Amino acid sequence: MSLVIQIKTIVVSFLFGIYFSCFLSFCYKIIYHKKEIIKMIFTPFIILTNAFLYFLIIQKMNNGIFHIYEIFCIILGFILHGILSKFIAKRLKK
Repeated sequence: MSLVIQIKTIVVSFLFGIYFSCFLSFCYKIIYHKKEIIKMIFTPFIILTNAFLYFLIIQKMNNGIFHIYEIFCIILGFILHGILSKFIAKRLKK
């Protein structure tokens, strides 16, 4: 795999981590619903849909070759979104 494709994959994985964090924030009410049956149905559906979406993106970019650093970039994007959203929320409260 060429260096350009690796860099694109890292950037896309990082952005997908941010997207995934945003998406889970929007789906918070569904994931933590009071009724257990709704949680049991929709939580795996949400997670599997996003995993499938990520796999499709990686499939188009580099024929589905998956590396461990892509997981790290997804986690980093997820964490960065959490930190930035808390920072923005503090700034808006002032």
